Amino acid sequence: MNAETEAAIRRGLTEQLAQRRDLLASDAKPIGWKAGLGAPAAMEQHGLDGPVPGYLTDRYLLAAGESVSLDRGVRLHAEPEMAVRARATITDALSDEEIAAAVGATAPAIEVIDPDFDAPLSEALAGDIFHRAVVLGEFTETMSAAHVAGWRADVIVDGRPVHTGVNPADLSGAPVFVLRHLARALSLVDMAIEPGDVVILGSMAPPVAIANVKMFEVRSTTAGAVLQVGGSGPDGR
Repeated sequence: MNAETEAAIRRGLTEQLAQRRDLLASDAKPIGWKAGLGAPAAMEQHGLDGPVPGYLTDRYLLAAGESVSLDRGVRLHAEPEMAVRARATITDALSDEEIAAAVGATAPAIEVIDPDFDAPLSEALAGDIFHRAVVLGEFTETMSAAHVAGWRADVIVDGRPVHTGVNPADLSGAPVFVLRHLARALSLVDMAIEPGDVVILGSMAPPVAIANVKMFEVRSTTAGAVLQVGGSGPDGR
């Protein structure tokens, strides 16, 4: 990453975190972080060597099966993701083995985004990387680093399987790689992934436009996350 890209990340995150502080001041509760712009094409476009962070709060958290309104944005897409919950602070100074050991639990997740692929890096970051909503499945305690690396899920759209056995490494990067890059970027603004934080690790497959979708599901061997489309949900951005 060159100095210009690092400066853009710092500017974007500074504005993003100011918006986060405003949300928390209005009684939103922090959940954790999200990975964005981690697909190869997005990284090449923005001169990145890994994904960059956005934030998650309960203001945009949907219960499993809860509906999301199509008026939340103009280009709404659903992304199938893996969520992890940290049991220890994660920083870029940790080894790969230590980062994996800091993951305490895993779950399937869905993020709803309203992407503007032409947005400059700092602008995308300032807008929380297109975030509109998140669904988190039930968490399963992590027994080993192998569990984190080998976690897989199926993606089902309106009852039809569209991807089988996907993992963050298939598109956004292996879990440890993603967590390291998020921790590195957060350190630029004196933030970190702390114990209890939930992190969604970026899309495991190409995002799906949901304008004509009724139900979007991500199912691991132990849990599922379900998004219904067309109802009402938390206020849009």
